[in-house]
Amino acid sequence: MREVICHDCDVAMSKGFMPEHVTGLLQQQTRWYDGEPTARRMGTAIFSNQGVYLLTTYRCRDCGQLKSYADPEE
Repeated sequence: MREVICHDCDVAMSKGFMPEHVTGLLQQQTRWYDGEPTARRMGTAIFSNQGVYLLTTYRCRDCGQLKSYADPEE
């Protein structure tokens, strides 16, 4: 587990995530996709399953700054 330090405050940041969307009790972690989406009808997009990374976000306990990293999805 990496320790992420806030560059402004020089303190350790708390690990967390930002949900992509919420449906009832379901929360999904935001993902980053490599490349461009392929557009479909009604605004829906198709993404490749290759180059998918979960976004892990860290928050500074002092100033509230957020920093996100794209970690390979397991």
